[in-house]
Amino acid sequence: TYHSNYDSRAYAERIADPGFAQGVTMAQVLGTMALRMSEADVLPFRFSHYATKLNEAVTAAEGWARDVGVAVDVAALRSRAEVVGKAALALEAALDRRLAAGDIARETLPALNDRLARMEQQLADDDGAPESKWYRHVFYGWNIYSMYDGQPFPGLGQALRLKDEARV
Repeated sequence: TYHSNYDSRAYAERIADPGFAQGVTMAQVLGTMALRMSEADVLPFRFSHYATKLNEAVTAAEGWARDVGVAVDVAALRSRAEVVGKAALALEAALDRRLAAGDIARETLPALNDRLARMEQQLADDDGAPESKWYRHVFYGWNIYSMYDGQPFPGLGQALRLKDEARV
């Protein structure tokens, strides 16, 4: 539920989370994730899921542009999203094949896992829009109009909302 000045323990106990089941469930989910990641030889990240979301966001961006009447050519974005998808599937297939064959040298695992874990940092833009410097992710960001919901391509979404064709 959304937080407000009226939140209280009584509200949580009676309405928002009777028996505090959400807290227990989240602890179980996060604990399972931590165990899974700590016991994996190679971090179980699946970037092909990311690529699927990229493609969905490109399609959504076409709709946003249509809704505000701003011309946007998303061909380059779609092309890059497809490249990401192919690279992600190839990486996953290679890792799965090599893991199954026991073909990854133990001494290379820390460097591999470090690169997998830091991939997301490659999507940070230090030269982003001044009004959103505090949130620099180029693919997924905050949207003031959706509260806790995220915004794919936040820079593009903001530029379209403002109908700023130069920024688009």
